[in-house]
Amino acid sequence: MQQSNSDQSYSDEIDLADLVRSLWNGKWLVIGVTFVTVVLAVAYLKLTPKTYTGTLAISALKSFEADIYSELNDTNFISVDEQVLRSMFIEDIQSYNSIEQFIKSYGYVEQQKGETDTEFALRLRSAAYGFALVPPTLAAGKNFQPNWLLNITTKNPDMASQIIIDAFTLSNGNVNQQLTQTFQRRRDAKVRQNKFAIAEFEFKKQRALGKYETRKAAHLALLHEQGQIAHSLNLSNGSLSAQSYANTSTVVTSVAGDEPLYLRGYLALEKEIEMIEARKSPEPFIPQLEFIEDLKLQLLQDQTLIRADELLAITPIGTEHFVAAHYDLASMEYKSKTKFLLVLALAVVLGGMLGIFVLLIRNALIKKD
Repeated sequence: MQQSNSDQSYSDEIDLADLVRSLWNGKWLVIGVTFVTVVLAVAYLKLTPKTYTGTLAISALKSFEADIYSELNDTNFISVDEQVLRSMFIEDIQSYNSIEQFIKSYGYVEQQKGETDTEFALRLRSAAYGFALVPPTLAAGKNFQPNWLLNITTKNPDMASQIIIDAFTLSNGNVNQQLTQTFQRRRDAKVRQNKFAIAEFEFKKQRALGKYETRKAAHLALLHEQGQIAHSLNLSNGSLSAQSYANTSTVVTSVAGDEPLYLRGYLALEKEIEMIEARKSPEPFIPQLEFIEDLKLQLLQDQTLIRADELLAITPIGTEHFVAAHYDLASMEYKSKTKFLLVLALAVVLGGMLGIFVLLIRNALIKKD
């Protein structure tokens, strides 16, 4: 029994030694198979389109850069700061219209044969969603990120970068146009408001003049009537009192008032009639007209619109220098998602295993023969 165990052990040692000797003798076969595997892996890496990922930070303007809008904000025609500008910029990008426009124009996604326009439009939109916007993380900690991020996964980083450049330029222009239109719309509203207010004051003026003419006609009629009474009483200079005629004339007692006008005498009444009819302008005799004219003049001389136009002119709004947010495309680095070294390492390991397997099969066939 001991002899049998000893023989078995010796046999195993011989087999292991044979195996090592066989591997050594067939090392070039193993190396060759491994080399072929590595070559195939390299060919795969070269021929297979690589996928890259990139990230671009979109930050707000600096506070001092946005201060140029502070005076314009005081006019109430527009209200912008660094956060508002970036929000408008992000909102325009999130529509994906600008990105989709350049994806199509650059042929980043091409319409396939037999593909309908609707299907192609859906694929364009899906490709645009690949330019994903990630909002800031406000929570403090390791993952704190104060800026918006644009994450992109692409097989054509050069074209993707060009799409981002043009799309961002277009979105920046869209924000510029929105602000210009907002300012102009509110400016036009102010112009209309002033126009309507001036028209309203003109209407009030005409009403006051109309009321004056009505009161004037009534007063003249009263003066003529009182003058006739004075003539009938032969009262020229107004030397009598109301009590002297209190019970002697039905004409006298029919006149209302504490002091009937005819007591002034017809000479005074006729002179007053003459003076009233000789008036060249009624304005001095209408107390509220001065107030109306003052308010109207304030509107006509209002400098708000002029100041707003001047303040707009010193901002970048409406010019090619306008910037809604900061982003540095030069800092955007693309990283390959393909693990080149890992693939090569796996190719070496698998090639070596395959080489050993081939070697063992070859040796087995030789022994069998």
